[in-house]
Amino acid sequence: DFCPTAGPVLYPASLDKSVCAVNTDGAVLWKKECAHGKGNRGGSGAGASTNVADASAVNACLPLEPNVFATGDDDGDIRIWDIRQAKPVCAFDDQEDYIADMAVDMARGRLFAASGDGTLGVYNLKQRQLSARSEYLEDELLSVEIMKGGKTVVCGSQGGIVNLWDWGSWANISDRFPGHPESIQ
Repeated sequence: DFCPTAGPVLYPASLDKSVCAVNTDGAVLWKKECAHGKGNRGGSGAGASTNVADASAVNACLPLEPNVFATGDDDGDIRIWDIRQAKPVCAFDDQEDYIADMAVDMARGRLFAASGDGTLGVYNLKQRQLSARSEYLEDELLSVEIMKGGKTVVCGSQGGIVNLWDWGSWANISDRFPGHPESIQ
């Protein structure tokens, strides 16, 4: 994904389980091998494993601000990266299945993660912790978007259902729209 406030910088995740920052000229500005490997959770612990077999595949990548982006993996883990640092700024492991999509409201400091476990995770970026997680839905969540001027969060699902949450009421959906013939990604 491109970061609109960082100029021409692209944040890709690769099949070799690395993440990087690349400018539009093709120059690699920053790269992290085995980005979601064991031991690569940030903080003051040991360095990351360089064994690709120990790393999880990255499914979602979201620019947050210049030099900072988030990644989500197959195991439900999220990492926040600052390309000026070697390790993640912080990491979350509160969801149980893959992170399919993320959205951010930087003004309120909230990161939203749609997971294959059927939950919407709401993370407080300032406090660096999970604020809330929805109840388990009977369907994988594949996409997430903030709508209606920040009053509603919407997730698309594998079964073609659009799920809506009113801002601040994260436990249960406020509404749902079934009937789409395909998954909503």
